[in-house]
Amino acid sequence: MQGLVEDFKNKYEDEINKCTEMENEFVLIRDVDEAYMNKVELESRLERLTDEINFLRQLYEEGIRELQS
Repeated sequence: MQGLVEDFKNKYEDEINKCTEMENEFVLIRDVDEAYMNKVELESRLERLTDEINFLRQLYEEGIRELQS
């Protein structure tokens, strides 16, 4: 009977350790997911700003051409 108790105690401790490892992995995955979402948001913002710069550059070049005419 003592052997069974020790066996169950060891299995219980193993499961606790596995659970702790999974919780830690979940936290890491959540942090990576958050970082990825920030990256996507920043890339989208960069694209919008690049489009705006290109538009303003076209307006500027158009204005320069009109002044030269």
